[in-house]
Amino acid sequence: MPSPLPPTIATVKDSAGNNIANNGAVSGGSVSFTGAGLPGVTLDITVTTDGIKQTPSTASVLIGSDTKWSANLTSLPAGNTVVTFTESLSNPVVTSPGGIASWSFTVTLGVREDFTSLTGQVFEQNWRLITKNNISFYYNSKNTGCIRDAREFWPTTSSSFKGKLEGSVVCLNYYPKLVSDGTSLFSLGLCKSKDDNTIVNVSKVSFYYLSQAECTVYAKDGAGNILDQRTLAPNPTMPLQVTFSARNILVIVVLAPPIATAYSMSSQFTMGNLELTPST
Repeated sequence: MPSPLPPTIATVKDSAGNNIANNGAVSGGSVSFTGAGLPGVTLDITVTTDGIKQTPSTASVLIGSDTKWSANLTSLPAGNTVVTFTESLSNPVVTSPGGIASWSFTVTLGVREDFTSLTGQVFEQNWRLITKNNISFYYNSKNTGCIRDAREFWPTTSSSFKGKLEGSVVCLNYYPKLVSDGTSLFSLGLCKSKDDNTIVNVSKVSFYYLSQAECTVYAKDGAGNILDQRTLAPNPTMPLQVTFSARNILVIVVLAPPIATAYSMSSQFTMGNLELTPST
């Protein structure tokens, strides 16, 4: 039978600290739990996704002397998920069946883009295309751009990105043949499906970058309102990560700095490990 103080779950949060309701939803596969129970009792953790048992990243948690416990689970697969905390029979105060606390939610994972399908593509103003992973790419600058393999420009990119990239690393090579203000260089969004190019809201955008110019990146909603923004420092010594989190991000817009002189030197902006997580 359960211990004198059966386990309870107090909070469930995603990686951004947002609360996840029981039978709710979460964007991304990382979830943290806190709760209470009998000090000294171990809680065994089980995870099922769409009814299939998974191997949890954390197998068990010990309840502290203050009756509190916490556990972090990562790499949860997409689907209808149930996480259960069961009192272990290793403690003599617990006999079968031990006390149980559980939480249910739906996991939605991000869509990743390695840009392989864009390598070699030349862009003119108002050029739009959809990548193989249904990412909408819209090139807005009146100056020409071309997608190139970033390693042509940064020979050490491969080692710098070690453990952070999958697939090709690509670089937008920007040719400022015309004077221009600091308008949008390009924008990105997530399409609904391979058969529907409607742009959908996302709750999180993450990527690594290298840039030879000080670019500004905006996360905007469907009305064009700025939800978040970053100014990217030029010439970092290694690729840096940028993350945007908001409820209803529709597009990510990258602005190039103003060009005062035509036919000035070209510059490059590299983006790798782009991941967009659909809103739930």
